Amino acid sequence: MLAICLSGFANAKVFMTIDQSIVKYFPGCNIKQNNIFLTEEQIKVAQAEAGFQIESKILNQRIATCSNGLSYIYFDAQIVRTQQAALMVIIREDLISRVELLSFNEPEEYIPKRKWYEQFDNKNLNNKLEVGHAIPHVAGATLTSKATLKSVRLILALHKATKNE
Repeated sequence: MLAICLSGFANAKVFMTIDQSIVKYFPGCNIKQNNIFLTEEQIKVAQAEAGFQIESKILNQRIATCSNGLSYIYFDAQIVRTQQAALMVIIREDLISRVELLSFNEPEEYIPKRKWYEQFDNKNLNNKLEVGHAIPHVAGATLTSKATLKSVRLILALHKATKNE
């Protein structure tokens, strides 16, 4: 999982910073930041769940304690074509609550509509969380959809592997 500083995306189109996203989605909530140093066993479990190699051994997690319960907030960046896209993924009760595109450095016509991102809501990590299965293909944004799915699968797998931390 990448430590993301959106201000470091020199040419990226930034739609929302990390701080802005926290304020927007978690007003009045207590936010705690955790840096989890992944064990080899956690990485092994997460790789099996995600279905691909995990490079980082550090997971940056934020926990929002709100009047309506806990939410886990994660940020990740993936290469879409040749440039990065940064996402925020919110997990509540082991289900995706929201996927939000924070920055995108490819041409904007490669961004799926908001309705496409909403299809991740209330999904968990299973074999159907794939483009073409639980998540439909997006004409003209195939690479973006694959990068988004990789981030979501990575975050869900790491969340599950570190749940008791």
